[in-house]
Amino acid sequence: MKKHIRIIHPAINADSLGGRFRQFENEQLKISFTCLDYGPDILASRLGVALATPDTCAKAKEAEREGVDALVIDCMGDVGCHEARESVSIPVLGPYETSLHVAGLLGHSIGVATMVDEVIGIMEIMAKQFGTGDKLAAIRAIQMSVAEMEADPGLRDQRLVEVSEQLVKIDGAGVVILGCAEMQGAEKRVSAFLAERGVNVPIIEPVSTTIMIAAALVDAGLTHSKQSFPEPRINQIAGYDKLAGLIRGSDRWNK
Repeated sequence: MKKHIRIIHPAINADSLGGRFRQFENEQLKISFTCLDYGPDILASRLGVALATPDTCAKAKEAEREGVDALVIDCMGDVGCHEARESVSIPVLGPYETSLHVAGLLGHSIGVATMVDEVIGIMEIMAKQFGTGDKLAAIRAIQMSVAEMEADPGLRDQRLVEVSEQLVKIDGAGVVILGCAEMQGAEKRVSAFLAERGVNVPIIEPVSTTIMIAAALVDAGLTHSKQSFPEPRINQIAGYDKLAGLIRGSDRWNK
C-alpha cells in the first residue's frame, strides 16, 4: 500500500516551498505539503515557535482525518511536534530530534551547522531535552538568514564547508547535521568539498532523513506512545483572537 506523508511547514505564506519535496515521491510514497493559515512568518525565536504551535496542531489533526499516515515538521525548531503527538495517533517527527538520534547511531559526537547565532542557545536546550545533549560537540552558525541562503546558495555552501570543518577539526564532531531546512540539497556538495580537505564524516540533511524515518515507522506499524504523549484534557479554549491582537499591537509588527 502506498504511504502518505504530509510535510507541515509551521509558518504562513510558504506555499511555494512544497515543490522541494516532490523528489522524495515514488511508487510506494506520496508526499503532500501544507503551511499555516495562522501564525508567524519567521520562526527564529521562542515566541515565533509558540505562535506557530496551535495551527501546527490543527494541521496535524486535519491530516489524520484525511488518512495521512505520518507527519514531518519542516523546521529545525521541531515546532509543535510533541504537542501534535498529543493531538493525533499517527507518527509526528521533527527533523532536529530525528537527526540528532540518527547522528548518534553514526558517531560518538555531533556537530550542528545552523544559520545564525540567535538560535544556538535554543538548539542546545532542545538537544538536552531530547536526551542527546551529552553527544553534542558544538553548534556553529554560518551567519546567513533564510532569505540570504535562498539568494546565494553558493555562499551558503562555502560557509557550510568552513563551519563543518571547524566542527570536526576544532570541536571534535564525528557527524555534522545541517541545522536549517533551507540547507536542503547542500549535503552532497558539502560532503564532497570536505573530503577534498581530508574531512570524511557523515553529513546529515535533517528533513530528507526524517521523511525516510517516518516512512520506515509506517512500514513497521509503529507510532509514538500514548503513555508518553496522552490525549490532552482541555475543556475550554478562549481568548486567542484577543491574544493575537495584543501581540500584534507593537508598531514594529504592524509595518
